[in-house]
Amino acid sequence: MGCSATWSRTKVKIPVRSRLKDTQGQLEWHRPNRPTLVNLLHHPIYAGAYRHGHRAIDPKKKKPGCRSSGKQFLPPGKCRVLIKDRLPAYITWERFEANQRQLEANRNKADTPGAPREGAALLGGLLYCGRCHRRMQVYYGGKKNTPYYTCARNSMDYGDPLCQSLSGQGLDELVASQILKVVEPAALEASLAAVADIERERAGMHRQWT
Repeated sequence: MGCSATWSRTKVKIPVRSRLKDTQGQLEWHRPNRPTLVNLLHHPIYAGAYRHGHRAIDPKKKKPGCRSSGKQFLPPGKCRVLIKDRLPAYITWERFEANQRQLEANRNKADTPGAPREGAALLGGLLYCGRCHRRMQVYYGGKKNTPYYTCARNSMDYGDPLCQSLSGQGLDELVASQILKVVEPAALEASLAAVADIERERAGMHRQWT
C-alpha cells in the first residue's frame, strides 16, 4: 500500500499554505497527496535545517523565450545556504540522510536496485546477468504466473539475441531456504521485536490523534 493511500485511509490531514490568489499564504488542512508527501520526505526542515537556493537555474537547460525552463532541484548539500540545527527537528540529520539514500535507491535506474514491485519474485532489481553484467528483468508467465528472470536489455536496445533466461521458481526457493537457515536462531527474537515495534507505532499514532 502506498504512503498516500495509508494517510487517506486514516483520515489524517496535514497543514498546507494556500497558493490561491484570494487565500494566498493562509494555513489550510488538506488530505495528503503524493506531491505533498514527496516534498515532505525530501525537505530538510523536518530534520531541523534551513536551506536556501534549492531551486536553481541551469543555464545549459534554459530555453529561449521559456521563463520556466532550466529549473533544477538541488539536494541540501548543494544548496547556496544550508544551516543545520536551526529549527525544531522531528528526526535527526543522520536519519534524514539515510532516508534520502533509501529514496534514491528506490528509483528505478540502471545504477540503483529500485523499489520492490508487485509479484512474487524475490530477486527483482537485485539479479545481474553473469555474462553481460546487466540487470535482469522479471517476467511472469504460465497458468501459475511463474516468475522468469531474463536478460533482455541488448535484445530490446539493439535487436541482439536474448542473452539468457531462467525460471525464478527454483532460484527463489534456494535463496529463501538459505535466508531462513541464517535467520532461524534469531527468528523468534525478531518476531517479538517486530510485534513490539508495531505496538509502539500504534501507541504513537494514537497519541497524535488524541
